[in-house]
Amino acid sequence: MTDIELPKGWAVATLGEVCAQSGRKSSREETDCPPRFLGLDDIAPDEGRIISHHLSSEISGSGSAASSGDILYCRLRPYLNKVAVAEGDYLCSGELLVFCANDDITGSYVAHWLRSDAFVSFAIQNSKGDRPRVYWTEIAASSIPLPPGNEQRRIVNELERRLSHVDAAVAGLRSAVLRLTAARRSVLNATASGALLGLDSSEWQKTTTGEVSEVRGGIQKQPKRMPVENTRPFLRVANVGRGRLDLSEVHEIEVFDGEVVTYALKAGDLLVVEGNGSVDQIGRAASWDGSIEECVHQNHLIRVRPNDSLDPHFLALVWNAPSSIEQLKAIASSTSGLHTLSTGKIKNITLRLPNLNVQKQLVLEAERRLSLLDAAERAVTVSLTKAGQLRRSLLKDAFSGKLVPQDPNDEPADVLLARIRTQREADRMETKKKPRKTNVRKKKEPSL
Repeated sequence: MTDIELPKGWAVATLGEVCAQSGRKSSREETDCPPRFLGLDDIAPDEGRIISHHLSSEISGSGSAASSGDILYCRLRPYLNKVAVAEGDYLCSGELLVFCANDDITGSYVAHWLRSDAFVSFAIQNSKGDRPRVYWTEIAASSIPLPPGNEQRRIVNELERRLSHVDAAVAGLRSAVLRLTAARRSVLNATASGALLGLDSSEWQKTTTGEVSEVRGGIQKQPKRMPVENTRPFLRVANVGRGRLDLSEVHEIEVFDGEVVTYALKAGDLLVVEGNGSVDQIGRAASWDGSIEECVHQNHLIRVRPNDSLDPHFLALVWNAPSSIEQLKAIASSTSGLHTLSTGKIKNITLRLPNLNVQKQLVLEAERRLSLLDAAERAVTVSLTKAGQLRRSLLKDAFSGKLVPQDPNDEPADVLLARIRTQREADRMETKKKPRKTNVRKKKEPSL
């Protein structure tokens, strides 16, 4: 893991030599339990920041108590890049390992190392179990490049100075994503209402989905549908996003006589997701582009095929507008608490339609504006990718001795490491000398 040639004065140590587990088990019922609780979502990936917390009194069960200066490491894949240094006392989720650096080691230096590509790759390779996680035993045995103590502090100061600029840029880019998302929602709403072209939709034809389209369910996946000899491409819920298709992985399914005619998709068909664990995703839909011939679809996708009075592109834009999503949420709700759609419910969705010519004009203007937003989003995505690359490059330079200059007057790391090892051995021997408590059993009094 540290195959690079280290600068003069550096050494290689194991994390177990320079750190020790420090989080005692604590229950929220204990009077001295830290009042704040940290879970996996409370640590920002890559950035080394605690972004939120909860009250321990609201959390059931127990966890590890962390104190100020402790390193908090998420051992669960795929969150292995979530690392932070505690600034105060916390009760931590069981998936957060809590350990502290030796007094002669800069804790933030270790925390940054845990986010480096080298260590993340090591953690991925050594994670185990059905829900893969890495354990302290493997972490303690892993190696870390160790500069002199003074250089550790110089590295941390310079690294955090530069990373603060990266963090600020990323925050600005994420803010831009939110603004672009809001702009996209505004375009869709304005298309549905006609405001995009300065029109008033109150005079448009009021109708329902069932009156202007054919609504049909799909094919249920069953053992008898295993692909054998009469197979066709098969779209699933995973292939349909809101306003977009993901055809990177298209499965196949066995079809029987006459089913291709009944279930094959045509370009312009709207595919609607009937249910989802998230209420906000109920009814998300995308228009089929016809890129795969004789493609059929799952029964959890409802097909809406517009008739001649409804432009397919107009339907797709209006369907995914926030104003329409609210109607879908309302119609999908039930007394059982489940949120699902059905062909019957979708047929009853209310639509307001202008004439076909106006629909096409609205589509052209909406697509023009959305294409500009798409271009801006692509540019933001590229910038976020570059920011991530810069962050990884800075960490790589930090742990190869390229970020700050070396000082020949610094105490070499091998001397520092030898002192730590000597102190550890002395502590171990001291512990060994302490007499063990023995339980003296009282003799039972003879029964009378």
